[in-house]
Amino acid sequence: MGCTILITLASLAQGQPAQQSQYSINSQVPFNQPDYYPIQQTVSSNLYYPTKEWLGRLILPTIAEYQQDTSTSDWCWIELYQTPATDQDLLGKRVKLTWQQTPELQNYVKKVTVDVQFTAAAQRSQQAGNVLPERLNGRSRVGPLQSLAGARPKDDLIVGLDSVKIVPGATPPVLQINRDPLQVTGRYVGLLEILKSTGEADPFVPVCPAGSPCPGSFFLARHYNPQSGQFDGPQGTIYIPQQPPSPRGVFPSTSSYIENSPEGRAGWYLYGAQNQNGVFTVEAIKPRQPFRLQPQTVILGRRQGLDYIKNQNWQDTETRKGTAQSVLVDPVAETIEAAIAQWKVGDYALVVHLFGGIGGEKAEPAPFGTVTGHFAYGIAQVIQDPFTNELKFNTLYEQVYAHNPNGIVAGSHTWSDFMGNLQRGWLGTRPVSDLLVKFEALTQNYDFDGLIFSPMEELLKELQVMTAAIALGRERRSLVTPATSCVQDSNQALYITIEQIKQKFYSTPAIQQWLETHPDDPQTLRFQELVALGQDLRNKLAPRGGTLRLAGKC
Repeated sequence: MGCTILITLASLAQGQPAQQSQYSINSQVPFNQPDYYPIQQTVSSNLYYPTKEWLGRLILPTIAEYQQDTSTSDWCWIELYQTPATDQDLLGKRVKLTWQQTPELQNYVKKVTVDVQFTAAAQRSQQAGNVLPERLNGRSRVGPLQSLAGARPKDDLIVGLDSVKIVPGATPPVLQINRDPLQVTGRYVGLLEILKSTGEADPFVPVCPAGSPCPGSFFLARHYNPQSGQFDGPQGTIYIPQQPPSPRGVFPSTSSYIENSPEGRAGWYLYGAQNQNGVFTVEAIKPRQPFRLQPQTVILGRRQGLDYIKNQNWQDTETRKGTAQSVLVDPVAETIEAAIAQWKVGDYALVVHLFGGIGGEKAEPAPFGTVTGHFAYGIAQVIQDPFTNELKFNTLYEQVYAHNPNGIVAGSHTWSDFMGNLQRGWLGTRPVSDLLVKFEALTQNYDFDGLIFSPMEELLKELQVMTAAIALGRERRSLVTPATSCVQDSNQALYITIEQIKQKFYSTPAIQQWLETHPDDPQTLRFQELVALGQDLRNKLAPRGGTLRLAGKC
């Protein structure tokens, strides 16, 4: 799990019996199968909101289907679980998903399209229990959509779509998108307080970390009431399934005694859908408190802030198990109120995501004395909570993630999908830190008299190129080595982004003139800060495929 362990997994000798992946174990349980949740749902629109306006399950076309349709270079099927009100006729339909016909998107697809052929190292990795895109093995000209649809052995990757265009008159219907699909867990989300267990045992997984007998997987829960601002809304029964343990006996999550969790005092965002019995079944959880723009601690001053980030943030992780902290660090604000007021609706931040190893009695292996961990970038935006109207952070990850036993797929993820997912999220097993950096030189757009550049958009594009390489099974990045890792690839993407922006600015006469005639403009100063960041990264990395110089492993 994570990155470093793949060094060992990839080097297992041929002839050893194949290990069963955690994904394979999880897939045998009914609540982890897509057909456990009917297409037609009857949840209350006042209590649950769709996780995405367009949402569905990717389906890999057969080779014959792909050869019959040559109208576009990269496409897959999607079975739609959520559609806008104006397109309800598409709900439950299997439609074609492809790219909008722009030169930039076609260049992206061409850049990452490859023929897929597993090497001996990839086969050994699969033998060791990692989930590889085995259905793509031997296929030619596989693009990013086909690679996502075929990333797992089964068609069970759920995604949300943005900026969707419907091709008029197409049969079957065709949806076109302009960015990679976002990996999502659950069709709906509600904000609830978990009151108590009903005592009803889980019908599928009879074991749990709490020992025998398990306290049960069905709970009484109460919805948030926007009129009162309290959890005094309608009450009902929800099902939080107990996921099966790993071969080492580690449970990825548990609902045992969740009603007593200190993180539940402010409520939980529960993601899921109704099962065949009409019971809302939770597929992912997210504590409300850490994402509110109401930090539990505020640290003012540069020196104090750096001390917290470098020394205190990762202290005493064992004693902090089962808890979460939100800390605001501001190097310039003089008051707590002023520090919080710096964040407004629409503001963006760069997310620096780190997680550590699984310790304890059932600790994961530490090959060659290393400690497993992971590094990734993401984007957070300040939004208005649709349930409470208060400000909160919406966090998305761009996961440059190696092939693994859990079926985690490299690409764009919601927080609830990568962290809160009950079967493969890390919320219940690892120490995790998300650092949200409001560095306006990177997070704010540049507008030179109508010429607009977005560093964050450029970073997303570069990261998506790298994640596509992993999803397609390119060996250099899909297997981690001391010279290639999530740290190197993520930071290399950031460095390349800055270099590309510099190149655009310096090669565009209108921008050059603007910078020269506005030397003291805040926008010019921001650009200078961005250039300085690029130089700092250059000093830390050997960019464009060189040797990793960062201290640390992932």
